[in-house]
Amino acid sequence: MVLNDEGNNLTLLAKAGAADADFFISVTESDEMNLLSCGLVSGEFQKPKTIARVRNYDYSEATTWDNPLFGIDHIINSEIEVAREITNIIKHGVRSNIMTLENSSLQIRNLTIDEESPFKYKPLQELRSSIAVDFIAPFLLRMEEYIIPTGATRLLENDKLFILASESGFEAIFELAHKKPQGIRKIAFVGGRNVACFLADYLGDQQHDHISDTVTIC
Repeated sequence: MVLNDEGNNLTLLAKAGAADADFFISVTESDEMNLLSCGLVSGEFQKPKTIARVRNYDYSEATTWDNPLFGIDHIINSEIEVAREITNIIKHGVRSNIMTLENSSLQIRNLTIDEESPFKYKPLQELRSSIAVDFIAPFLLRMEEYIIPTGATRLLENDKLFILASESGFEAIFELAHKKPQGIRKIAFVGGRNVACFLADYLGDQQHDHISDTVTIC
């Protein structure tokens, strides 16, 4: 169902089924509209969790666990999240994408099976027996199709195997896969808008084993 109207119209929100929704997510181009519509839903309906996307940094900082702004459950600044994600990738040596799990030491990362990979053509159960760490491989991407593997699934060249493991476990996995972290000496940002500023701030505040020398904003 598609309804074309203002997101701050309570009658419309009720007609759209907001009262029975598990989540209400507002991602319009207007920070104020996102905050207002989520605040209205939070105040009017008990069931849905509310998520508002904002770009203004001040709005991002205007909420705490004890006193959420307008009762909104989650206020997400997409530019801050992009900067954090890039920082996380750099921190781990630019070897894979990284998905961290809240309140957990576990991560989901992907391992690409390239031409020289020692895992190529091996069944997944053989990897498990050769790697002395606990991990789960929930799915793999093969020729743009997601597959839920079994122990008998053989890994082919260009497969992307997604793995759930601890950070220390990934170090052992990547070492066996001959995936060394890339040493980074210089980083140049093209453009000085919010993402670049947030990224420079995060990189400047943290110490990373794989980064040395300078960060430059162009």
